[in-house]
Amino acid sequence: MLRELRLNNLAIIKNLNLEFNEGLIAMTGETGAGKSIILDGISLLIGERNQTEMIRTGEESLFAEGVFDLSEEQVQRLKRIGFDIEDNELIISRYFDRNSKSKVTVNGIRMTVSKLKELMSHILDLVGQHEHQFLLNKNYHLGLLDKFLNKDGTDTVKKIRENVINLKNLNKKIEEIEKELNTNKKGLSDKEINGRIEKHGFNELKEKKKESILIKFIEQFKDMMVIVLIIASIISGIIDLSHGEGLTNTIIILAIVFVNAIIGVIQEVRAEKSLEALKKLTQHEAKVIRDRKSYNNTSKNAYSR
Repeated sequence: MLRELRLNNLAIIKNLNLEFNEGLIAMTGETGAGKSIILDGISLLIGERNQTEMIRTGEESLFAEGVFDLSEEQVQRLKRIGFDIEDNELIISRYFDRNSKSKVTVNGIRMTVSKLKELMSHILDLVGQHEHQFLLNKNYHLGLLDKFLNKDGTDTVKKIRENVINLKNLNKKIEEIEKELNTNKKGLSDKEINGRIEKHGFNELKEKKKESILIKFIEQFKDMMVIVLIIASIISGIIDLSHGEGLTNTIIILAIVFVNAIIGVIQEVRAEKSLEALKKLTQHEAKVIRDRKSYNNTSKNAYSR
């Protein structure tokens, strides 16, 4: 609560010292007595904007000071935003002059007006016909509702906040991907689709040109083991001829090499046919968005409709 208020050179007020007690306090007086001016002085202490027109005529500066007694709950609120209070007392002073020089102190510590406003939003609510009302602050609504929660409710709120943070991070990643791929949630337009197909082609891997049976057969003889066998057969033939023997061993080795090459070609052809059959069975579909409309396309035609 506001315990003491000091105002100097505020509008028609020269010097004013007020002390307040607990409970309801009413200020009465005829029009022009200065009731609204006192509220203006309090508004300066909660971080509202100052104006040089507020300075008393004939004076060069204005000074306002308030002493607040804080409840333990208010002390904890300030502690959560990084402001420690000693003895549950808050002294706020505000000074400014006609040369636009100003000074704000809270318990003797210099502070900006914006920081003062943030600080006092946890302490005092000044309600008036044209003033900001704390009850209109959505964050305050949440705080009021949270006070009615038990432990299960508090745990639920914690989980919801974690899910909201995760959702924000996920949306951020989606935005990064959209930026990287130069797209958005509306999908690609026809013009963009045609341009990407022309530049990148369809969404498929380029297949190697199929080799003929003859090339496959020749490729079988490039294997190191086959080359070793051919060399061995030649050497065996030379040795056999030098001893006056026939080329039986050489023919047998070469026959084995040729039969192995034929079997290798057959297996390779069968493997290619099996892969082609699997491709037909596993043809994927992708859901794409084009000009805000959704379509089911094959993976090959992911750019098109």
